[in-house]
Amino acid sequence: MGHRRYWAAVAAAGMIGALSLGSAFTSYAEDGWSKSGENWTYIYNGKVHTGWLQTSEGWYYMDLSTGTMTKGFKQIDGKWYFFRPNGLMATGWINPEDGKWYYMLDGVMVTGWLKIGNDYYFMRGNGAMATGWREMEGAWYYFQSNGNVL
Repeated sequence: MGHRRYWAAVAAAGMIGALSLGSAFTSYAEDGWSKSGENWTYIYNGKVHTGWLQTSEGWYYMDLSTGTMTKGFKQIDGKWYFFRPNGLMATGWINPEDGKWYYMLDGVMVTGWLKIGNDYYFMRGNGAMATGWREMEGAWYYFQSNGNVL
């Protein structure tokens, strides 16, 4: 009788261990992107991730209250960023609106004078690239259609 109880206890312990191990793997299997309607969230360790998220594709920003992936312009800690329709943070020149160009330096929208190589551009207060004639600080400047100042 003693041997039966021993083997029953061993079998029960093995089953409990296997169930525990299985649930650990299940929680990791749930990690990753999740879509609900038109909104995407990122699940990490079984919880909705909020704030900045770095992946092999680049940077995303997940809303602090809902965890929803950000798209379009978003002000974060006083700086403006642009997130593409797929949620990736944009860098360099972007053209999200017909005829309006913006420059994102390390993801942050540039305002004021911008020098790239030997070329100068002026990015207005809303971040849009200036074109045509502009009077600034008592001097007139002409910005070509590509934004480069003459």
